Amino acid sequence: MMVENNPYRTILTHTILIMGIAVIIFPIYITLVASTHEKKDIATSVQPWLGDHLIENYTTVLKSGKKTVGGVPVGQMMVNSLIMSVGIVVGKIEISIISAFAIVYFRFPLRMFFSGLFF
Repeated sequence: MMVENNPYRTILTHTILIMGIAVIIFPIYITLVASTHEKKDIATSVQPWLGDHLIENYTTVLKSGKKTVGGVPVGQMMVNSLIMSVGIVVGKIEISIISAFAIVYFRFPLRMFFSGLFF
């Protein structure tokens, strides 16, 4: 079966892909722009460009959090996520090394099944 190089199909495909990218990127862009403005500016209207409070807002969020609701600083949450992910990765690597050693050097029933299960 041969695929035809139809220019209309190519244009339609690219249009759909560009619209999909716009649907994904637009909320991320609005969030980034809103995070650089003061709260009163965000409440009045959507600002199309980055604001003047980028460093100030991100420093507040990373170091002190939102004190009015008892929020934890984002920096502390990121350190916690880093510690957890490093611990999980190290644990998985240890288990994988032990399993690979057992599969390669020991003869036991269903050895090939477990080898295929991992790969």
